[in-house]
Amino acid sequence: MTTDREGGRRFAWGHRLLRRAFVLFLIVSGWIAVMAGVMFVAEPAPAALALGGRGELLDRLPADVRMMRSSRHMLVLTSTEPGYVRRVYAAGAWLVLPALRNGCLDLRGYKRANVAS
Repeated sequence: MTTDREGGRRFAWGHRLLRRAFVLFLIVSGWIAVMAGVMFVAEPAPAALALGGRGELLDRLPADVRMMRSSRHMLVLTSTEPGYVRRVYAAGAWLVLPALRNGCLDLRGYKRANVAS
């Protein structure tokens, strides 16, 4: 009987860990879905992170969309024309998320308030 209880405890611990991992997966997936939806509807960010086949996406990229950075499966794009996210999806992007022009620490575009020189 002691062996059965210990096995049950180990299974319960693994089950709790699996359940927490699943909840974390749902939270991250939901966050990505919300960010992609907001980017599709409102285009609030100064640039877009487009995920997909880089080669085919570059070949079909609209003329008004400018590439800022790239890697194997990702492009950072920007445009001055509204609706460019829809055109990037039409060009073959799998997912388009908001991005900053110069990475996470892009602070050059913000004015400092109450800073004495």
